[in-house]
Amino acid sequence: MSLLGTPPLSRKLAVTETLGFQQSGPYEPVTTRLKNIIKDHNDDMATFKELIQNADDAGATEIKFLVDWRQNKAEKLLSPGLSETQGPALWVYNDALFTDRDFENINKLAGATKIGNQDKLGRFGIGFCTVYNITDLPSFISREYIAFFDPHTTHLGDLIKDNSRPGIRLNLKSNPVALSAFPDQFKPYQGIFGCTFEKKGEPFFYDGTLFRLPLRNMRQASESEICNKYYNEQQFAQMISALQENVSKMLLFLQNVCKISFFQISSNQNPSLPNAVFEVQKETLETFSSIGSPSDRLTSEKNNNHQLQSDLYGSWVFEQHSHQHRVNSSRIVSIQSQAYPSSPLVSSRIQRSNEVWLITSCYGDRKSLEMANSEDGKLNGLLPKAEIAALLSGNDKDKQWKPAKIVGEAFLGLPLGVETGFPIHVNGCFAATTNRRNLWEDTSGGYSSQKPIEVLWNQYLLEDAASKAYVQLLEDIVTLHRQGKVVEFPFDALWPDTEKTPSKTWTKFAYTVYQNIASSPAPLLKSQSQWVSVRDGVFLEEGVTRLPESYPIMCKCGYNVVQLPRFISDAFHKSAAQVVVEQTVTLDTFVCDVFFRILTNCQVT
Repeated sequence: MSLLGTPPLSRKLAVTETLGFQQSGPYEPVTTRLKNIIKDHNDDMATFKELIQNADDAGATEIKFLVDWRQNKAEKLLSPGLSETQGPALWVYNDALFTDRDFENINKLAGATKIGNQDKLGRFGIGFCTVYNITDLPSFISREYIAFFDPHTTHLGDLIKDNSRPGIRLNLKSNPVALSAFPDQFKPYQGIFGCTFEKKGEPFFYDGTLFRLPLRNMRQASESEICNKYYNEQQFAQMISALQENVSKMLLFLQNVCKISFFQISSNQNPSLPNAVFEVQKETLETFSSIGSPSDRLTSEKNNNHQLQSDLYGSWVFEQHSHQHRVNSSRIVSIQSQAYPSSPLVSSRIQRSNEVWLITSCYGDRKSLEMANSEDGKLNGLLPKAEIAALLSGNDKDKQWKPAKIVGEAFLGLPLGVETGFPIHVNGCFAATTNRRNLWEDTSGGYSSQKPIEVLWNQYLLEDAASKAYVQLLEDIVTLHRQGKVVEFPFDALWPDTEKTPSKTWTKFAYTVYQNIASSPAPLLKSQSQWVSVRDGVFLEEGVTRLPESYPIMCKCGYNVVQLPRFISDAFHKSAAQVVVEQTVTLDTFVCDVFFRILTNCQVT
C-alpha cells in the first residue's frame, strides 16, 4: 500500500537487496595492522622497553620478568584452540593496577592514548602492541579481571563475537565458577608472583598487573600473520643477555620504576620458587638540598626558581603540574646490579656492580615553554623539561667519586639508541620517530618557523631546558668537589666536543651550552689555583703560549690563567667570541702590561 503515490520503504529496501549490494570500503585486518606496527619495533629490546615504559607511566615502582619453560595441561580450557598456548611463556609483572581507562586504552591499536598527558612518555600508544614480537595470544590479570587477546581469532574461537575486537575479558570476582570449570586455563597463573585462586571465602583480586606472553614456537611462527619470529631457549638466552646489559641504563631516568628483576623456572619447577637471573635497583642517595653549595648559590637558585614559577603561573604547564616540584633540581642516584652466574641465561662476565650518577633537571622558560603553552603543545602534552646525567666512578668506602666519560645517548624516558657525541646522557620529552629510534632533526639548516613542529620542539627543548641542565650539572660537579665528595678532576672532563657530534642538532646544542657557560657567573673553569668563571678567568693567545715561561709569569703576577683545550677554545670562539676575546691576553698586551711591568719592577728593586 502506498501513501500519496510513494512506494513503501520496505519495498525499496527489498529491491536493493536483490541487486546484490555487498559491504565494502577501506578495511584492514587486525593482524595486518599489528604486523605493520611491529615492523618498526622488531628489535629484541622493543618489547621489554615498551612494557617497562608503560609500567612507569602507570606509576609502578617494580617490574619482574620471568621465563617459564613449563608445558601445562591443556584439557579443560575456555576454548580448544587455547591448547597451543599452554607451553613456555614470558611473564611480566608490575605493582600498579590497571585502571578502567587502561582497560579501554589497551584495546586501541596505536591510538594516541597518552596525548595531552605530560606524565606519560609512551605517546604513540603502541607500547603493548610490541608483545606480538614474541606471542600471538597475550593475556593478563589485574584487579578482578583476566583478559585474552587473539588477533587471529583462531584460539578463542566462538568466544569472540566480533572479529574487529578479537579478545575477551572476564570478571573472576563475579564469575568464580570459571576457575573450577576450566582449571587448566588458570593453572599456569597459580603461584606466579603471588597470584593465587585458592583463597577460600575471599573474592579473587590481584594487587598488581601480570602479563602472560606464550612464546611463539616454530610451527606457530610459520602460520602467524603477524610475525614469523619464534624463540627457543638459546635464542631467548641471547635476548635476556641483551636486556641484562642495558637494564641499568633503562632505569636511569624513569620517574617511578626503581627495581627490575628477571627470573626463570624450568619445566618441572615450583612456580612459587623461581630462580633469580639478575636484578637491578635504583636508589636516590642525595637531592639538590644536600648538593647545594654556599648561601649565595642557594639564594641565586631560589631567585631563579621564583622567577620560573612566576613565568609558569597561569600557563598550561603550571596548571597541569602545580602539585609537583616544578623547580630545577639535582640528585645523585645509585644503580646496583646483581647477576647470578648459576643461571644459564646470565652473562658470566657480570656479577655485581654499582653505578653512581649525577642527574640534573631543568625546565625551559623561553621558546620551549611558549610552545608547550600553545594549542599544539597542549594537544601533544609537551613538557619543557630536560635532564642531564653524568657517571661518577669511584667506590663506596670513602664516598668519593670522579666524573667518568661515557658514550652519551639521547633518552625519551628510555634510551633511544641515538648517540650524541657527548660524555653525558640527555633525557627529555623529545619528538621521536614512530619507531622511537631517532629524533626529529633539522636537515635544511637555519631556524625557520616553517619547519615541522617536531623539529622546532626538539630544537627549543635542547637550546632551552637541556642546555640549562647541562650547565647546572657542570656547576654541581664543582660544588661536589668543593665538598670533598668528588676528587680532583680535569675541569673539561664533561664538556661537549663539537668535533664528536654526529649531526647539526647536537652541534647547535653544544654551542648553546658554551654560550650559557660564557654568560654564567658560576666557577666552571680551573686556573692554576682556583675555580673561576669565564668572566674571572684569563686566556692566553697562541702567540703568548709560545713564549717561554709565559704561563708561570702570568700566574706569578696574579692572573687566573685558564689553559683551554683546543676543542673548548674553538667552541668558545664560534659561540661566544666577544666574551672570550675580552678575557684573552694578546701578545701585545702581554708585552706591554705584563712583561714590561715586571722589568720595571725589577729595575726599581
